[in-house]
Amino acid sequence: MLSVRTEEVRELYSKYPYPSPIVGTTLSYDMASLFSILFRGDDLNQKKILDAGCGTGQRMLGFAKRYPKAIFRGIDMTESSLEVAARLAQKHGITNATFTAANILDLDLQERFDFIVSTGVVHHLEDPPRGLRNLCRHLSDDGVICIWHYHPFGEFERLLGRELLLTLWGEERSNLARGRRIMDKLKLSLVPQQYGESATQGDYDRSPLSISADAFMHPIVNAYRFEESMTMFRECAVDWVAVNGINTKGSMKLIDLAQVEEYGQELCIQDSELFEEEGLLSRYRALSKIDRLKIIELMTKPTGFTLLAGRQDSFHQLGKRIEGNLVSIESLTDAPARLLRVS
Repeated sequence: MLSVRTEEVRELYSKYPYPSPIVGTTLSYDMASLFSILFRGDDLNQKKILDAGCGTGQRMLGFAKRYPKAIFRGIDMTESSLEVAARLAQKHGITNATFTAANILDLDLQERFDFIVSTGVVHHLEDPPRGLRNLCRHLSDDGVICIWHYHPFGEFERLLGRELLLTLWGEERSNLARGRRIMDKLKLSLVPQQYGESATQGDYDRSPLSISADAFMHPIVNAYRFEESMTMFRECAVDWVAVNGINTKGSMKLIDLAQVEEYGQELCIQDSELFEEEGLLSRYRALSKIDRLKIIELMTKPTGFTLLAGRQDSFHQLGKRIEGNLVSIESLTDAPARLLRVS
């Protein structure tokens, strides 16, 4: 049985399926593009991929279409979203993807996966650490998990608007029509290009209403600093974690702490972009990985970011850039609470 808070989340997405209730002609290929960078030339043949919190499936199905030899499974706790996803798969002739109704907080699929992706979901859970542990339990020994979180610096203005809406909305959160009216009167909407290649940009099958409801009406939101999000993996039976990349308003950039990336170098943050003055640049380069990541988030003010994690030496399959970014779980101590949580 779902808790009251989790039931509120289910009701929101049942009313406003995310990212769209439209069974349209366009899919999202951002996750497929990320994996093409991480696994250069690998067709992921027979690899099992779980999308945890797949919603209406546009992102997962774009991934599945780009990698037809891989085996995809999408889970979501909202039946109406999964119905859209199934119809979307049929419309696009995608046969290597299946969908299952499941709650990440009580997840037991009796199956392990080579890759797990969960984009913009864990930070909406009533108990994010528990959800993350459940996902990692489904990871194969050499598997990799990819998580996307909100960051409080770039999301600050939006979360202020959300708190304003929720305060005016009051205790009747089950009255979604009232929440929508208040949102409309406040003229709250997600800024175009909020996450780089935005959910609102270039895909006319997506629903602006569903996107705005997710951004402002959601009953649970957590936004994390890099260090805190990495520390959350300490109880997940993984050995390493790495920040892969950031979103800022209008762009997406990859993290390359060791400055070793050659393929797609233009997508990476260069040290010289952070500091032109040689003395500051030298000080930055002498810092620990954790402190260099802290500098990056302080200077770029991300709206969101992707994390990768895995067991043993599974990072080798991801290339030298990720190897240069990784932090061992053993080296992480309890990070000070720096998240912005508005419940």
